[in-house]
Amino acid sequence: MNYLFTLLIVLCFTPEPVKGGWFDHNSEREHQADQQHIRELQTQVQQQEKQINQWRNDTFALGVSCVVILVIGTAIGSKARKEVKDGQT
Repeated sequence: MNYLFTLLIVLCFTPEPVKGGWFDHNSEREHQADQQHIRELQTQVQQQEKQINQWRNDTFALGVSCVVILVIGTAIGSKARKEVKDGQT
């Protein structure tokens, strides 16, 4: 326990902060290149989202049209069955 307490005190009072490596010290040119790359990736993601939304809308429209055709076909078949039944009696 004493060892952990000593280690904690040493880490808290070190004169220079420990760099975790998350923030590198790139030059301004490298930073701009990274920002440009991020913008390109964001544009690509937005285009992919637009395509996904278009596919989703098309699929929904196709599903609704299939249900409508099913209902119309059922109505026509029922009417035809009724006419055949009425004609036989």
